[in-house]
Formats: sequence, structure tokens, C-alpha cells
Amino acid sequence: MGEHIPEINNFQILTTFLQNNPTIKFIQYQYLDYSSILCTKFLTKTFALTLASSNKPVTAPPFSTAACLIDGSPAPENWGTGEDQLWPDYSTLRVLHYLPGHASMMCHIHEGNLNEGILGFARDPRHRLIQLLNEVQEEQGVEVLVGHEIEFFICEPPTVNAVPTKPVHTDKLTGAVSCTRNRYLAILEEIVAILMDSGIAVREFHAEGNSGFFEISLDPLPPVESVDELMYARETIRSICSKHGLYATMHPKPFERHAICGSHVHLSLSRKEQEIEDSFFAGVLRSWGGLAAVYMSNYDSYERVREGEWVSWGWKSRNHGIRKINTAHWEFRHVDATANGYMVLLGIVSAGLMGLRERLEMEIKDSKRWALEPVGWEEARELGYRDRMPQSLREALDRLRVDCTMREGLGVPMLERYVAMKIREADNFKKMNWAERRNVAIRYF
Repeated sequence: MGEHIPEINNFQILTTFLQNNPTIKFIQYQYLDYSSILCTKFLTKTFALTLASSNKPVTAPPFSTAACLIDGSPAPENWGTGEDQLWPDYSTLRVLHYLPGHASMMCHIHEGNLNEGILGFARDPRHRLIQLLNEVQEEQGVEVLVGHEIEFFICEPPTVNAVPTKPVHTDKLTGAVSCTRNRYLAILEEIVAILMDSGIAVREFHAEGNSGFFEISLDPLPPVESVDELMYARETIRSICSKHGLYATMHPKPFERHAICGSHVHLSLSRKEQEIEDSFFAGVLRSWGGLAAVYMSNYDSYERVREGEWVSWGWKSRNHGIRKINTAHWEFRHVDATANGYMVLLGIVSAGLMGLRERLEMEIKDSKRWALEPVGWEEARELGYRDRMPQSLREALDRLRVDCTMREGLGVPMLERYVAMKIREADNFKKMNWAERRNVAIRYF
């Protein structure tokens, strides 16, 4: 394991942590599957200490990342004999302040399917992202920071099918104090206080432009750490709302007559030279259409895509899917909570690195216009637009499968498994109406 997971004194780390937090009884070994569902194994602290003392993982069934779809149906092409191993990253050890007596660590997934041979960490997005970031820093001298905006609805308690049917009632004006002149402000304050007690730096929170709709913004961090904290923050939001008899959802289209919901990603580069910025983000834009299958990975994610929308960007423009905020600081607004955050950043950074290697020029221009207005072919050519945004998950998957940059960046084993799984999911969801699809997905998002 030495070449994959650094050999450090994990037993000492865990022992010291438990001495400092004597109320902890359980350690959750957590990982994120390909559908962005946070999964966990609950270990007693005694067993966790035993594993740490011998630097051993905990075992899991094979294909932990993709054995089942979110509708509960099996993905038999991903089944096999053997076992996976969950290798915890002890640097992520953290008290779960929203769940007394529990702590957690994020894990890497090591695959050992006897049908395919030992694949190791090849299909683990978190592990691959760490490798890629090291490549970018060593090869290009570029470091990356990522910040997340978490949008969510607070909903009335579920009454039908154990899923919420409407958000709580608040005013609908973005940022209006009247939206928090109610009991929900105390709930938001409790969420933010827990995040801060957990060492997560929160920038601000506010009401968004719909009933019961809010946003919490986190400080930027290195990419892997940023997703680790994003997972903790989302679970805190859900758990605290549940504690108060409410329901929190980050589903991209949770209600038929209410606003869509995103999970915007801010990404900045340590090097600010114009040619570095241009090449990196030109690479991202070139693969943005295919990568949609990762950052909008649910059938109904595409409710957030405008008909005829181009892959484009705008300077400080919130009505574009991609917004340039400052030199080497861009925001990706299409991303939603159904996406595996590690895989999203793996795709973005892979595309950016390819752009740097090829010294791509930024051919797509800032349109300097209202993005909601349609852009015809002639104007698109003048602006350097080449690709339209996919209008469905199946279309995005078809584009992802043939994107050479994504095949190299994600790696063929990861990409092919992800595409096969999501094709099956898209086909299953196509047979359902909107309410049926929503009732399945909202349980997780």
C-alpha cells in the first residue's frame, strides 16, 4: 500500500483524536459513489483502533461505487466476485457535530474484483484527483483552489411516499431580510455554527429567490479538501433540518413550479498569467459539453439547461453557465448536487491540464450580452462558439464517451463504468413521469 497511501502513524492520529474527543463511540468510514450518494460503514472505535494499529482497511462488497442505481435497481454488469477495500484518509478525521458520538473519515476505494483482476485505485475519483493535482503542480507549476456554493430548499415534513411535496413558506426575494424573519433563521444559524465548530470556514449565507430557498457559501480550499467539506456541509444541512421536523433537498428540480437548484463551483489558479488562464479554461470549455454527464448527472438536471444554449462564458455574468469573476477565477454554474464532486473536479482539471499542454488559445469570446437571448449560428461563429449544451443526460453521455481528454483524464476504466451505469439509469428514468423520478432521486439529494 505504500505507493498509494502514505505510511504514517495512523494509530497515533486516531488515539490522540479519541483522547481529545472522549464522547466518540463510532467512526464512520465514508465514501462517495458515482451517483454522489454518501455511503458509510459504522465502525466501533475499538475496531477502528485495531485497523489503524495494523494499517489495514475495512472490506466492502465489490464495485462499491456503482453496484446499484439510485432507483434501487441492480447494475449486474458491475457485479463480480472479490472485495473492495476502504482505505481511510486520516487527515479527514472529524467530529460529526450534527450526530453526537460519531466521527468520520473519507476513504479511498481499492478494487479487487476477481473477474477483472486487481484494479487498485484506478476507478476511485478521489484518489485519481490527488494524483492529477500533483501532476499539474509538478508539470505546470499551477495550484488550484475551489470554493462551493450550496443551494438548498427547506421543505415541509414529508406526507406522501416519505418525500417532501412543497418548500416551507418564506418571501421569495433574494437576500431580503423578510425571508429570514421566521424560525428558519435559527435553523440556518445552527447549521453554520456546526460547520464552524467543525473547522469549516463559512463565508456567508442568505435567502435565494424562492420560497424556502437558501444558500451557504464556503471558503476556497485545495480541490480534494473542498469536496470533503462539501459532503460534511450537505449532511449537516440535511441532519439539522431533519432534527427540526423538516426536510432539506438539493435536488436540481425538486418542485414542478419552483426554482431550480444548483451547486456552483468556484475555481481559481495560483498562476495569473494571461496565457496560463486562457489555455486552462479553453481546455475546460472544449470538453464542457461532454463533461455535463458528470456535473449534471441526473435525468432531470437538464431542466436547468436552456433550449439552444451554447457552451459560452460571460464576464461577471450570472446568467451564463460559466462566469469569469476575476483573473484566473471562474465560476461553473451548471454543476448540481447530483454530481460526484471529486469526479467533476477531476474532469475540469484534466481538461485544463490538456489545454495547458496544447497551449490552447481562448477562441470563445465574452458575448457581453444577456445570455437568455437566443444566439444564432452567424453570431455564434463570430463569438467563437462551437458546441451547444446537451439537452439530456443521454446526449451528454454520448459526448463524454468519445471525448479523448476525458478518456485520458478520468481513465478508461472509470469512464466506461460510469457511462454504462448512467445509460442504464437514464433509460430507467425515461420510463417514469417527472413525479416518479423526483420521488426516487429526492431521497438522496
